[in-house]
This record gives sequence, C-alpha cells and structure tokens, in this order.
Amino acid sequence: MHTSKAIDAAVRVIPDSSVNVNHWWRHKNLRKLNLLLIIPLMSFFTIGVFAAFTMLALYVIPIGRENIGWKFYTIFAPWVLVEVIVVFFTFPETKGPSIEDITIIFDGEGSANSQVSKVVDAERGETVEVVENVGQEKK
Repeated sequence: MHTSKAIDAAVRVIPDSSVNVNHWWRHKNLRKLNLLLIIPLMSFFTIGVFAAFTMLALYVIPIGRENIGWKFYTIFAPWVLVEVIVVFFTFPETKGPSIEDITIIFDGEGSANSQVSKVVDAERGETVEVVENVGQEKK
C-alpha cells in the first residue's frame, strides 16, 4: 500500500514534457533547493581540504626539518616555481580592461555585461546590435 503512494509521489516529481506553469515553477524551485544544499557542502569540503593540508604540514614539516635540516626548504622552492608558471600561463590578465570587460573575459560573450558593453560601444559611435531582455525568463 505504501509502495504505490511512494511511486505516485516520485512520478509527480519527474519532469514531463508538457508545458505546465506549475511544473516549471516546481522545477525551478527544485533547482534552487539543490543549490541551497550543494553550496554549504562545497564550503565544508573546502574547509576539510584546508584542514587536511594544515594538519599534514603541522606533522610533516617538523619531521623534515629534524631529519634533513635546512635542505628541507629546497622542496618548497621548485613547488613555488611550478605554481608561478601555472598562474602565469593560465590566469587571464585583468590589469588593463574595465570591470565590464573582465566580466566578459570570465563569463563569456553571452553574459549580460557583454550586452552592456555593446551598448557602450554604440554610444562611442560604433555600430552594434542591441539585444533586449537578456537573461529574463519567459513567464
């Protein structure tokens, strides 16, 4: 008896292909609920990784310094060099562009700020295409 009620409830949650206002409202709220559940877990994971590496450093560094002395720091120098090279070649430059251009660099050409940038370019005298209602959901 309880099994059929559980199956009925599960089927109601599964998205269907019909255009139903209540369905889309419910589906949108489920996505928000998922984000509300995932984001705190992501922060707990970050804190956990930080705590693990901190504990590792607290236990490993004294043992390394005791056994090999000052030479232990030669382990850190190549690692820092690798990090500098990775940052130099993979991180985008953000010194010169405006904040709107930086947003376009990180979010891509389809972002709302790219549309704002096109309007600003139009005010400078360049010909652009302006798209309205970007990012708004249909009701």
